[in-house]
Amino acid sequence: MLRNALSSLFLLLQCVSATFVDLSLQEFADGVNDGRYNILVDVRTSREYENGHIPNSTLLENLASLGNAAQVATPADLSGCESCPIVVYDSNGARSRVALEFLTEAGFTNLYLFEGGIDAWKSQQFVMEEGTDSVIPPCTGVESIACSGVPAPTTPALPSPSPTAAMSLSPTYGRLDESRRLSAEQLMRIKENGDVGVLLDVREDFSGGHISGATLVGPLSFDNVEEKLASFEPCFRCSVVVYGESAANAIVVLRSHGFASHLYEGPSVREWQDSGNTLTTDESDEPACLSETATQFACEQQWLSFQNMPFVAPTNPPVPVSLPTPAPVSESTSTNSPSSNNSPTAVDSVLSSAADKGSFVWGTVLSFSWLFAFLL
Repeated sequence: MLRNALSSLFLLLQCVSATFVDLSLQEFADGVNDGRYNILVDVRTSREYENGHIPNSTLLENLASLGNAAQVATPADLSGCESCPIVVYDSNGARSRVALEFLTEAGFTNLYLFEGGIDAWKSQQFVMEEGTDSVIPPCTGVESIACSGVPAPTTPALPSPSPTAAMSLSPTYGRLDESRRLSAEQLMRIKENGDVGVLLDVREDFSGGHISGATLVGPLSFDNVEEKLASFEPCFRCSVVVYGESAANAIVVLRSHGFASHLYEGPSVREWQDSGNTLTTDESDEPACLSETATQFACEQQWLSFQNMPFVAPTNPPVPVSLPTPAPVSESTSTNSPSSNNSPTAVDSVLSSAADKGSFVWGTVLSFSWLFAFLL
């Protein structure tokens, strides 16, 4: 226990050198309203998230616990977004700093910390959302969508993962033994990104049309699943979206039948239409994973990534990064926000703040080092 506590303290002290920009409550709120950030990452637990989160957030549960039993999410969940403006928040900033360290080490170069977190957001009675819905960033998946928002902080860039590595990864939103409900917009996004291995329609009646690409299987039960999905073993490690009145029950049946990857409950047909999407009356679609070896391999690689298995290594080794020494900043000097035209000053303000505390922090590190060596 003592060894774990000392390791955690060292990790927290390391976060002083992480490359990210601190945002005040006002700067963060203005940036959200102006659409400056592609992704708002909440690194709290799923229960905390369900009880209230900032609208349009992406839950990467317990990212600050990377490598520990409590961990659910990894930096790989944001593969394809390495250069996008990403804001990380939690309750009050402590876990976010650790999560940002992991993201920095993974090659993310456009990171921001909303240090006040959800506590500061609630204190101003800003809009909150409840529930488990988590936004799937459009920059993730096989076909990444270009980033928008503010430019990256002016610091040396780390190499991004190789295209091969990026193609083998896909967002993981929750444990593999959990199911998440998707909105119509979320289903559309992951369909466009190629992250749906199988789309199952488990309704009683298909006569009014169905979502494009769906396999029409009807209601699933423990009695009929062997017959209806007899040939689906090649798809057991693909992500599956199920929609229809009995979708929740079908997910339980699929899990027991051998489907081992993510099982999502899709939107109802009415929700799909209300979002501006149309239905098709084409024949039932056959999932590519039933016959295409490349798709089966992609599902396998995706499933392995969910198990925190090693990924394909980047083609180029990491490049050491050395941050410039910040210039002295007087107390009367105003700090520019990261949205100003002089973006380097936003980074300099963070570094200057760290420099003001440097003698104390690093003096503490040196002092504790002797104690750690003695105790260990």
